[in-house]
Amino acid sequence: MGSPRPAGFVGDQIHATEGPEDEEGEKTPDKGSPPEAEKATEEDGKDEETDADMVEKLEACLLQALKTRIKDRDLPLAGNTLYAQHMRPCRRAGWNVDVKVAPFKKLSAFLSHAEEQGWLALKKSSADPIVTRIFRDHPDLIQWKPWPKEVTAEAEEPKGTQEPSSLASASIKIEVVWRIGKLKPLLEALKLEGPADGCWTKEDCTEALKSYADSNTLWLKNNRKRIGPDSLLCSLLDSEPQASSSGSGFSLEGLVDHVVRSLPLCHRVTAPYLSLASNEQGGAAGGVKCYVRPGKPPVVQVRTDTRRGHHVTLIHGLEA
Repeated sequence: MGSPRPAGFVGDQIHATEGPEDEEGEKTPDKGSPPEAEKATEEDGKDEETDADMVEKLEACLLQALKTRIKDRDLPLAGNTLYAQHMRPCRRAGWNVDVKVAPFKKLSAFLSHAEEQGWLALKKSSADPIVTRIFRDHPDLIQWKPWPKEVTAEAEEPKGTQEPSSLASASIKIEVVWRIGKLKPLLEALKLEGPADGCWTKEDCTEALKSYADSNTLWLKNNRKRIGPDSLLCSLLDSEPQASSSGSGFSLEGLVDHVVRSLPLCHRVTAPYLSLASNEQGGAAGGVKCYVRPGKPPVVQVRTDTRRGHHVTLIHGLEA
């Protein structure tokens, strides 16, 4: 095609090119470097050693997370959540753990390997495998000795330099509460101090009423699961119920329902306080701010839609 030929290509023949030869006419390799085959063998061995180390570290981090961080109540758990929020934070300080560097290349392949080992069970989906069960009776999990939390990467990281996943784990807590101004006689009888915001959850009311019933022996003798209200409790009820007059009493849950229906309904919002300028928690005590608002929590609607040919997410009812 008119392009210049490399050395050694003449007409329709190929001739050996000249090079440094020894006395026997063979080419002598450079003394400063090993032959190509030996180089390739050394590099392959080096890669194989690195891959084995990474696999060992990944397995150790997974066993550490399964033994110390993940509870059965956390299941089912997405594979990406397991890796980003549990395996990586609990790795030993100074360890570089990256599933993409390991022979698995993908997280799904590594989790399938863990399933083959018998450590966990997966529900495989197209997007992200989901851990559905942990076999805590497996010998590897039983014999695993976790390293102390103080030597993990999470503990070694200085405040304000945590990974985004650990910062994002702080969430807003919303609770349904009731103002307990009407329950002042109950507080005085139990010698309790009212909460700072003047509100109780349903669990707080249940605990206080149970304590009052125990201290005043209000449990019925013929049915130890029902409470016979005295004059103080009758004054706290939303109405004069038939159970108090008929002598059958109330169950603890029923008594709590009657009491809270007579109290103003509110909701308590506890939000983490994060200073964006310093990236450190501050402000309110404990790094959170808490406030109470009247009524039920507002309903937030999240839906997808199309705008000008683009898929968008629309959120309604969320505070600015």
